[in-house]
Amino acid sequence: MLCGSSECTVDLLSQQFSNCLHRLSCAVADGYVFPGGGVFETACAHKLRQIAIGNETTPPALGGWMFADSLLAEWRPSVWGALADGLDAYTATVVRSVERVKSAERVWDDRTSKKEAWSRALALLRTTCLTEKLNIR
Repeated sequence: MLCGSSECTVDLLSQQFSNCLHRLSCAVADGYVFPGGGVFETACAHKLRQIAIGNETTPPALGGWMFADSLLAEWRPSVWGALADGLDAYTATVVRSVERVKSAERVWDDRTSKKEAWSRALALLRTTCLTEKLNIR
């Protein structure tokens, strides 16, 4: 039973509880979890920066859409660096949110939720890149 000072508070608590149960059920169904609290994103940002400065090999195109145009080759390091900056900004937000929950020593993310969030972010990035490409021409 959830209790709160107003109906709005109870609705919010109910939604948070439902989200928690959904993530827990996804974690059980997936059978494993990723480090949460921005740890995974920080590692990805580091890897992207290494790619941008040429210390690592460039990963294959994401879904076949990214960097298909050879005219964009000179912009690849800038794009990888911008992706890393975006992950850092996201991570800073996550860390601030996690710090508000002092009882959580370690935070874990289930694979399904993380995959859904990254898919949405990449779809937005894809749309932005395509829009910018159309504006350039």
